[in-house]
Amino acid sequence: MNTFLSFEIQRLTRHWSVYLAALLLICAGIFCGIRFNLSAGKGIYLNSPYSIGFLTGMLSLSVIFIAMIYSGRVLFKDWDSGFDILLFTYPFSRRDYLSGKFLSYFLQTFLSFMVLVLGMAIGHQLRSGSEMQPRFHLWHYLYPLLLFGMLNTFLVCSMLFGIAMVFRKKLLVIVGGLLLYVMYMVLLIFSNAPFMSGSMPQSELARQVSALTDPFGLSAYFYHSASCSVLQRNTSVVSCSGFLLANRFLYVAVSSFFLILTFRFFSFSVSVFNKRKNRLPAKTDFAQDRSTEYKTIQPSFGAVPALRSIGSFAGIDLTYLFKSVAWVAATVLLVFYIGMEMYAEIDQGIRIPQQYAGSGLLTAVILKNFYTLGLLVVAYFTNDLYWRSSLSGFSIIEKSTFFAKNKIYGHWLSISILVVLFHCCPYS
Repeated sequence: MNTFLSFEIQRLTRHWSVYLAALLLICAGIFCGIRFNLSAGKGIYLNSPYSIGFLTGMLSLSVIFIAMIYSGRVLFKDWDSGFDILLFTYPFSRRDYLSGKFLSYFLQTFLSFMVLVLGMAIGHQLRSGSEMQPRFHLWHYLYPLLLFGMLNTFLVCSMLFGIAMVFRKKLLVIVGGLLLYVMYMVLLIFSNAPFMSGSMPQSELARQVSALTDPFGLSAYFYHSASCSVLQRNTSVVSCSGFLLANRFLYVAVSSFFLILTFRFFSFSVSVFNKRKNRLPAKTDFAQDRSTEYKTIQPSFGAVPALRSIGSFAGIDLTYLFKSVAWVAATVLLVFYIGMEMYAEIDQGIRIPQQYAGSGLLTAVILKNFYTLGLLVVAYFTNDLYWRSSLSGFSIIEKSTFFAKNKIYGHWLSISILVVLFHCCPYS
């Protein structure tokens, strides 16, 4: 076994947070199995092989967020702790290091999704009613887990792993994962995917193109199972052949291509895309410095320095916010959420005529959907800014200064600017 993979397995099995995460994922899966009512058609049971495959494919989108969470703990651990300076002095190859890192990253993400599917199976068994079949078949859960869960995890992990290893920036990994999710949802909408609400009938060519290019394979799954009868959907799994097989092979090849690029461009010293020229500091004439006279500064504690201190505190807060991963993630998700609500309000589905996309309609959508989510985001950032100095221990130095009492006004100013920016995002 790879040394890095063996070390990660031993570390994870001894950490209590792993078991807590597994418990939360099982509870989430049980909730999905009990509460989700994804009807795949009239006469098709909710725990039929076809419905289980559909639900597992939809849940595989959560792999993006699971992989983003694990990327900070698995992929950036060596650089965050400064252990890379010592670790990279040992005689191991680039292939051993990257393969161990990727396998540990992939296995953690896939096992987390497998625990989620396990909870979903438990939820199905706890559920009763006329829409449920009485019998249980392990293969009906294992097959979509391999078809969607494992292959989609391989695709997402290979993309995020490549970004992390080559660029070594957490922000790019988060943005890459969010863009993958957002672009996929937009692709489904504009390609009229069959399981999207309000989708219009497609031509045969459009269905084939959608089935082949869908990175998560759901369109291919529906296209290949379109000819199946109700009895077949209730008793047997959808065979992996035709466009479904071609789709899965295509994105396995794409994932492998990302890994090959990662192995090609990775460097132990510094990312090939982040190299900077080392500039030597300018020589200082110490004799000339000694000849400079020292001047006594007269401190001023009037109104103007107080206003400058408020602006300084606000500037520090805004610099911290705009460079943080949370700011980018919140902005992307907020714009995407409001955009989807605008699209749904304009489209109105296939039974109601479309509405004219005027400024009044779009403003009404923003006023209806923005403020609840925006309030939660602003509350998070307010809490983060207020307690940041205390958590880092820097508040001891801040409180020793004269204008420390103006810090609360700086927080108020920075949060006010943040609210204005978030309010402008949907209108942009």
